[in-house]
Amino acid sequence: MSTTDYDNNDVKIITRPVKSKNPVLIEGFPGIGLVGNIASQHMIEELKMEYIGSIESRYFPSIAVLYEGLINMPVRIYENVEHNLIIVISDIPISHTISYDVSNALVDWAESINVKEIASIAGIAIMDGGSKSSGQPPRLRCWIRSRIR
Repeated sequence: MSTTDYDNNDVKIITRPVKSKNPVLIEGFPGIGLVGNIASQHMIEELKMEYIGSIESRYFPSIAVLYEGLINMPVRIYENVEHNLIIVISDIPISHTISYDVSNALVDWAESINVKEIASIAGIAIMDGGSKSSGQPPRLRCWIRSRIR
């Protein structure tokens, strides 16, 4: 295990050494409209972020993700040293039975690498723009919640 790895028997975070100093961590997990996942993937591609690791759990489904001809882990960690940024992205929904353990592991790991802020990106369905009478579907809005030390 490297000094940036985390293992609590239910959740393992395995990474190369993190080079960023006091980075911001953004997490994008699938939810309503896949907003967190899509926004995170866009940032990873636009910033040409480097894959540094993954999160594993015996409670995750046994799958691999095929992207641009390469097999990837379903929950991945990327880093961009220039922007002092780490992104955790998931292509699988995290079951409510393990979500508490995954979030605790993620926060513990973030503290161990001196993350200064955590931002969670998620979509929220709102009913103020769509209605049955107008024929318009409900809209999605992006929600960002962060925790600052």
